[in-house]
Amino acid sequence: MLYIDNKSFQGLHYPSDAKDKVIIVVSGSDGGIKWAAKIAESFSACGVSSFALSYWKTKNTSKTLSLIPIEIVQAAVCWLKDEGYKKVGIYGLSKGAEFALAAGSYLPQIEFVI
Repeated sequence: MLYIDNKSFQGLHYPSDAKDKVIIVVSGSDGGIKWAAKIAESFSACGVSSFALSYWKTKNTSKTLSLIPIEIVQAAVCWLKDEGYKKVGIYGLSKGAEFALAAGSYLPQIEFVI
């Protein structure tokens, strides 16, 4: 189950109606959504649809950076596929890069990892 509240989800940034690909963006050990949202906005400014997702340190996510469930990303991927996106990738910064690589390794629906 995906738990989304205003502090863990900044929204889908899409520069056009094209739904060929989208990037899920997660930040690092700082937690929350602030940096993921800024990076997602940068991708969008370059013409790439992006989805900022927080995986820890919000109201409905883990308060510690351990035992983070991959299902958070899996639910986001399923939602994006339901929205019509053909390819879903993930971008992680710092500690989020480890989380992105783990998600990309376990979830076959993720087609690229940055």
